[in-house]
Amino acid sequence: MRGALTDILTEHSEQLVQQLQVAQKDLSASQQKTLQSVIFYLDANQDHMHYETYLQRGYPIGTGVIEGACRHLVKDRFEASGMHWSRAGAQAMLDLRAVYLNDDWDNFQCFRREQVHQQLYATLDAHTTCHPELACAA
Repeated sequence: MRGALTDILTEHSEQLVQQLQVAQKDLSASQQKTLQSVIFYLDANQDHMHYETYLQRGYPIGTGVIEGACRHLVKDRFEASGMHWSRAGAQAMLDLRAVYLNDDWDNFQCFRREQVHQQLYATLDAHTTCHPELACAA
């Protein structure tokens, strides 16, 4: 396992695939099937597995960061007791939640007010245009 991990982290996954193909000959049929799915995954995703480069640049390569973001953005809001969501409603809530969590709420509200004004009056004027230096002048 240590050698396999080293191969993946040093961008030598093609070597690992070759080693796994040789090793699978000595396994049971169910083990071969499992190993074949691993080999297929590694082979199909080699173009995306530049872990050595990612680590050198300080990028996270584990799924923990992604899982934490998903939990924070999605699960904490959507899986409360008794909640049921339509696809459109869930997408709208995700969009708004992302705006809020990214501290873009005030800018979004300015944008939203400008869009409504534009739709209603087909014009923007000084009273509805958002000014970054004023946060929002409405």
